[in-house]
Amino acid sequence: MNKAQYNSLTSMLAIILKVLEESNFEEALSMARRKSEEGNFAGAQLDLQGVDLSQTDLSESDLSGANLSGANLSDSDFTETILTGINLSDANLSESDLTEAHLSGANLTKTNLQKAELFAADLSDAHMESADLTAARLDGADMTDAHLLHAVYDESTVWPDGFDPKKLI
Repeated sequence: MNKAQYNSLTSMLAIILKVLEESNFEEALSMARRKSEEGNFAGAQLDLQGVDLSQTDLSESDLSGANLSGANLSDSDFTETILTGINLSDANLSESDLTEAHLSGANLTKTNLQKAELFAADLSDAHMESADLTAARLDGADMTDAHLLHAVYDESTVWPDGFDPKKLI
């Protein structure tokens, strides 16, 4: 099984976990199969709120617009994943790898990003109010118009060159 097939299978399993709670199982499963075959989960309106996907490889997937609020995604791999407009509020992404992830316009309000790797991630216009960025690595990240009101960070948080979080908080 190659990496693309693995990523599609992993994403498909995540969908099925939530689909099991849906009232119209056949319709939801049919949609999940179509999206898996396409290898593109964008527009799938994935609602995986509160699901536990810790230590999951979702690298190079497209989960844009999904709802993963309150989900446990700790120690997961989101390398080069498209997460544009995703809802990750109150999610646990501690120790996750989000290197080169596309999080433009994402809702990261109250998200736990402790020790997360966000190297060269696109965080433009991301809502990171009250997010925990303690010991997170954001070097090379695009923080254009990021919202950091009440965000938590410490001296071990690594910011992009020339970035001053105090100007945005």
